[in-house]
Amino acid sequence: FVCVVCRDLVDDAHVLPCSHVFCRHCLQQWLVRAAKTSGEANCPSCRTQPIGCAQPLAEANHLAARILG
Repeated sequence: FVCVVCRDLVDDAHVLPCSHVFCRHCLQQWLVRAAKTSGEANCPSCRTQPIGCAQPLAEANHLAARILG
């Protein structure tokens, strides 16, 4: 549960359809930068395009959220 953007333990964990987990704030910043530079949003970890909709980890995977907590 380490965010690859900030390299810290995830804070307000959100998961992408490719199953990678990020801090909500880091993911939002990544999407803004990606939109400005390339116009396409991709996963910061695996570069899957498009990334789709991020979900809070607690909604997407209850067990993983409990382990993280």
